[in-house]
Amino acid sequence: MAPVHVGDFIEATGEIVSVGNTSRKMVFEARKVITPRTDINDSACDVLTEPVVVCRASGTCVVLKRQTEKQVGKYGKKLIITACICGAEVTKEQNPNVPYTVEEIVREAKSAYDAGAAIIHLHVREDDGTPTQSADRFKECIDAIRKELPDVIIQPSTGGAVGMSNEERLAPIDLNPEMATLDCGTCNFGGDEIFVNTEKYDCGFCKRR
Repeated sequence: MAPVHVGDFIEATGEIVSVGNTSRKMVFEARKVITPRTDINDSACDVLTEPVVVCRASGTCVVLKRQTEKQVGKYGKKLIITACICGAEVTKEQNPNVPYTVEEIVREAKSAYDAGAAIIHLHVREDDGTPTQSADRFKECIDAIRKELPDVIIQPSTGGAVGMSNEERLAPIDLNPEMATLDCGTCNFGGDEIFVNTEKYDCGFCKRR
């Protein structure tokens, strides 16, 4: 419906508009919201006052009804849910339910487990909410969760928080967890912050593990 050029920023949305017994009808729209200003310099751009619709589409997704073991396989109805109960950046000022203390982290882990989670993706905080990758703090939280939930899989984060060094982020690996996360690729995080994940760091994680 409109041209798209290198440097344009496109925002795409999708909406389910109809639900059938085995189908979902969807509509999609792509809008240009930012356009480059190479007449100023290579990185300049304008945020458009009114987005420009560049494309609209519709589609229908059809899924077989899950009735027999033959259709879904022996384990087709099994589902593994991973719950991230804490994170590293969000504070109680933004969400009063974010856990800081060991007791609060255990409480949220149990709540997620009771709701069906099999894996707890774990960040930890100091009691004042400061994000930390301290192996001692991870051990304290893992031991407390394990005491309450002996069957849950605990997956420490090696992401930590923006600005942490690679060695700091890798500290929980020394606890030999069942699983741990590996962040592949650098990305923008929280607006102006950059979450750095280089190939060298990712390989270092694998060797350390």
